Amino acid sequence: MTPRPGLRFRRAWPFAALIVLVTAFWFGWRHFHPDGSKTASTAGGKGEPGKPPVPVTFTPVRTADFPVWLNGLGTVQPYDTVTVRGRVDREVINVAFKQGQMIEEGAILAQIDPRPYQASLDQALAPRRATATWSSRRSSGWRSAAPEAKPAGRV
Repeated sequence: MTPRPGLRFRRAWPFAALIVLVTAFWFGWRHFHPDGSKTASTAGGKGEPGKPPVPVTFTPVRTADFPVWLNGLGTVQPYDTVTVRGRVDREVINVAFKQGQMIEEGAILAQIDPRPYQASLDQALAPRRATATWSSRRSSGWRSAAPEAKPAGRV
């Protein structure tokens, strides 16, 4: 009677798994303990023969900023974004910042063309100036025409 092919595999796999585990353990042991004979407890904390001990130094503890610079490729996305919209719709003649520049609160960001606003102000003030000029001419003309006249008083 011949055994079935699947039955032979079922009996052999625990032995194959044991061989793989023992081999992996052996390679791991060799990797972490290259000489295989000395471990930290048997070496006694001393250096290897022929090599001087490594000097150990210390520095007092202090608090300081630690700059972190990361170099790499990628995309940076800000936590917050701001859309700056003017309250007026005119031509911008000067931009007072560069992209990415840190700015203070209240700093001038852009300068718009002041000429249309100056023209509107002049138009609004023109009637007032005309009235002031007309009344100053009228009052100066009345005084110059009769310098000797005095207002009538009570008797």
